[in-house]
Amino acid sequence: MLASSFEYLVAAQREEFHRLYNTDPERYDGHHHMHLSANVLLGRLLPAGKMVRQHFSYEPGEKAVRNRVFRKLTDTALSRRYRAVDYLFSLPPLDPPERLHRIFELARKFAVEVETHPVNPKEYLFLTSGDILRFAKDCPIATGFSA
Repeated sequence: MLASSFEYLVAAQREEFHRLYNTDPERYDGHHHMHLSANVLLGRLLPAGKMVRQHFSYEPGEKAVRNRVFRKLTDTALSRRYRAVDYLFSLPPLDPPERLHRIFELARKFAVEVETHPVNPKEYLFLTSGDILRFAKDCPIATGFSA
């Protein structure tokens, strides 16, 4: 019963996207990362080969071992069927600055996505004040989503 509800919901959302934009989605990023639920992944409800947002990336020791193992297994399964960036981070916390430096260092070698919510005043200020450019230095910043 629950699996058929997921099938219905995903199909309805894809149909609505197509109705609104006259094309199919190229990227899937479910609200609260629901596209990563077992019903969606195991049910293969998203088309193969599309871009899918994976779990957030964390540094060693930042999450419990079982959590990191689960995320690694899910991300490995995702990479077999879908396309994804190498790393995904949330912009906050903005302190300590060393964290952001590490993210930008990774971005010089890998495809890194940074999730941000500009409605948050601190994030908006970071994005518009030039702070992001000081951290990025020579690291290119995409003007839209690309992997």
